[in-house]
Amino acid sequence: MDKALLGIYGIKLKEKKEKEKLKLKIYPSCKERNAYNAVFCSRCGLPLEIKSAIVKSELRKKADKLLSDILRKNPKLSKLLEKLIEKEVEKKLKELIRVNTIAGK
Repeated sequence: MDKALLGIYGIKLKEKKEKEKLKLKIYPSCKERNAYNAVFCSRCGLPLEIKSAIVKSELRKKADKLLSDILRKNPKLSKLLEKLIEKEVEKKLKELIRVNTIAGK
């Protein structure tokens, strides 16, 4: 139907707003195209909107405090976690060395 005719009867189309809502979000750093309703970038995982960044930051602070409190109250768990992290880092380093050695041949 003609928009002017619809306008005469007080009917307005939300066409422009709907199209804008469906627009892809392109993250400036990695240039990834994300769905219009995405909250985080599908490539790098960083927040696409300031509101998401604030929420993520607040959640991170709470999680860090919780983990810190748990580890402070349980030194054995803290030591165990340190050893697990050391083993994992060591494993990753060995893998990197292996890959770089193979690539250098």
